[in-house]
Amino acid sequence: MNPPRESSEDASRLAFEGELTIYTAAESYAKLRDCMVAHDRCALDLSAVSEIDCAGLQCLLWIVQLAEREGKSLTLVARSQVVDEAIALLHLGPAFGIDAFQSEQESHEPR
Repeated sequence: MNPPRESSEDASRLAFEGELTIYTAAESYAKLRDCMVAHDRCALDLSAVSEIDCAGLQCLLWIVQLAEREGKSLTLVARSQVVDEAIALLHLGPAFGIDAFQSEQESHEPR
């Protein structure tokens, strides 16, 4: 999985496609970490993620922690239904700045 990267001076947007699983977590984490090191703000587009497992979620959680430690901003700007379901199943919404009402409301909107 190679996320396309669209950068500006202090913000970067990464879009992931396909799997975010144990098989891609190390590569994905390295790219996310590089983005967080190089930019003050990072926007993640996960709308094309077709599969996510615990390793993929762990990768995202590590990046959230890195952003908090470094005083940087990380935003999930788009999420696929698969990502939303995994986050909801494990009650991880607050870790990603997603409240329960927002997740529930979005899950009923057509995609």
